Amino acid sequence: MRPTALLLCFAVCLTLSTKTGFGQQLLTPYNSNPYSSDYDEDLKSLLLMYKQGDELSLYMTYFLCKPSFSSEYALGLREKRGKKVCDSLVLTRVEGRTSLWYQREYGLNKNERKRQKPITTQRYTMAIGKNDAIAIEKLFKSAVMTSSYFADSRMGGDGTTYIFCQGDKAKTWSPENGTRAHRLVMMADSLCTAVKNGDTTLAERQMKTCRQLTNEFRNEYPLHYFRTIRQQKSDTTTLYATADFVPIVSIRRIGTTASESDDELLLAQLQHWARELFVEDYPFCVQIDIRSDSAYCRFRKYEYWNVVEIAIPERLLTHNFLFSTLRQPFGDYKLNGQ
Repeated sequence: MRPTALLLCFAVCLTLSTKTGFGQQLLTPYNSNPYSSDYDEDLKSLLLMYKQGDELSLYMTYFLCKPSFSSEYALGLREKRGKKVCDSLVLTRVEGRTSLWYQREYGLNKNERKRQKPITTQRYTMAIGKNDAIAIEKLFKSAVMTSSYFADSRMGGDGTTYIFCQGDKAKTWSPENGTRAHRLVMMADSLCTAVKNGDTTLAERQMKTCRQLTNEFRNEYPLHYFRTIRQQKSDTTTLYATADFVPIVSIRRIGTTASESDDELLLAQLQHWARELFVEDYPFCVQIDIRSDSAYCRFRKYEYWNVVEIAIPERLLTHNFLFSTLRQPFGDYKLNGQ
């Protein structure tokens, strides 16, 4: 090989290696491969569906592992349905020592595959608390929503693809030790082990990592991702700050007026507040009612609706007041307007 070609080859390898070191802090958006659609559909029906009454439902939150040669498995989050049913984690694994891909030989046509022996699965279930279920859902949502096509520039053949779903889907391929993607996979795999062995202690130990990773992923959101909206009605003006079209904080003027320029300044402030609430993983939408009665102030939390309502005079609408109020325990309060 000529020296210049050898040098170029070394430079390319070094570039890929360098990118690998800095990559895999985020997931990559998952796009289905049209050439493996039959395989994906079989995985879906075998691993990602659960029975609800007489119908089959698809998990909205799940972790799917697709190794090159060993059997595939998935961890689905099944939320509470009815008073006697708890939130639960369900681990489903394809039986056999090789992957579904090789068991079904997807190079064959459908008629040929029908003549093969049926595929069976193993299923394990573990009940979990509502707060832990919410934490897992938020982690997967945060990981998926921050996914980027520039997250991992490596190339490779055989390995393991890990897919995370919460509404949308994102993936990582054989993540390197120490990266955020690797820590995410290890946490999800540990939950799989806990469910398989009925080890509630192991499952509970993952919750600290779960919440830490959620904060790390959410810190990746740029401020401009949070949108602000102004809506005018006959007797109220409502200002929203949203992320992914989900309201995080809103201010409703009831019986009060303000100029549009004042509202524009407040909308910009709301954007920062929404970012802070989102990163701190505050589990409620905050609704602030500004009323004309300056002597009246009330703070309520509606757990069923996931809404915090604060009724205050406008002069108390400050960052310190808002965030200190949100740290109070559940209950109704009457405060004097100092």
